[in-house]
Amino acid sequence: MTQAIQFLDAIGRSPALHGAPAAYNQAVDSLDAVPELRDALLRRDAAGLAGLLGARPRMVCAICTPDSDDVPLRSPDREDEGEGKEDPDREDRSPAGE
Repeated sequence: MTQAIQFLDAIGRSPALHGAPAAYNQAVDSLDAVPELRDALLRRDAAGLAGLLGARPRMVCAICTPDSDDVPLRSPDREDEGEGKEDPDREDRSPAGE
């Protein structure tokens, strides 16, 4: 499995293989892996590859924000930015702020 992960990492770092199907296929064929793994790579089957590697087929990144109104929009240590001026990076984008 480690070799497959290293292969995927190398493929991701190699811009020459992104637009060259023949070079990609040759790199997969040269991989010392079980035939099922090589087949999934050649088909570019993410779900099949995830199943063979014991990984989740889909990952989600979620950021949860507090719904409380008493969370300050500005950091207290940034008072030098002017009174009444809100920090645009700390804008309330939670569903409660709509």
